Amino acid sequence: MLIMKLKKKYHIIVIGFASLWIVLQVISCSSVKEIVKPKPKPKLYKPQVFFREGDAVKPNSVVPTFIAPTIKGDIVDTSDTEGKVILLNFWSIRCGPCIKEMPYLEKLLLEYKDAGLVIISINTDQASTEKITELINKRDFTVTYNVLADPDLVLSSVFTKWFVPVTILIDSKGIMRYINTGFTKRDYKKYRKLIANIIKEQS
Repeated sequence: MLIMKLKKKYHIIVIGFASLWIVLQVISCSSVKEIVKPKPKPKLYKPQVFFREGDAVKPNSVVPTFIAPTIKGDIVDTSDTEGKVILLNFWSIRCGPCIKEMPYLEKLLLEYKDAGLVIISINTDQASTEKITELINKRDFTVTYNVLADPDLVLSSVFTKWFVPVTILIDSKGIMRYINTGFTKRDYKKYRKLIANIIKEQS
């Protein structure tokens, strides 16, 4: 009888310790999850430009960096594109050459994306993201490059002189290598050659 009572007490103690261990494990796991859980990134609603000493928007100069939201809600930060060639393109909904240029930008991206080309297209109409998206969908364009709205003309005022389209090529060191206003098929061929040369030169 005594042995039975001792066994019963022993079982109770073992069950108690087991329960306590399970509770501690649950608390421990919960704490770890809380610690490693990433904080949500703050939403960015307007483009921001950052000038460093010596930055200038002209050929053979290091251009300022910027951070801005795309029309899809992603964030583009040109300071994170080190080592890549950047093509900046400023355009307007009401600009015929701008619209004509869009499919050619897509062709450039498809050809040189794997070699490190990044295309950032900035709309200068102060239009909403919905309006810009509507235009792209209406014309049935395939656009996989970054498209940005510039509601307060923050980027446009820094990188253009209010003429569009404006296309700027920036090498992997952040130096402007070429700037062009307007667009014809001849310009597309020139962009291809320049991009290929810059990539080859810096590889």
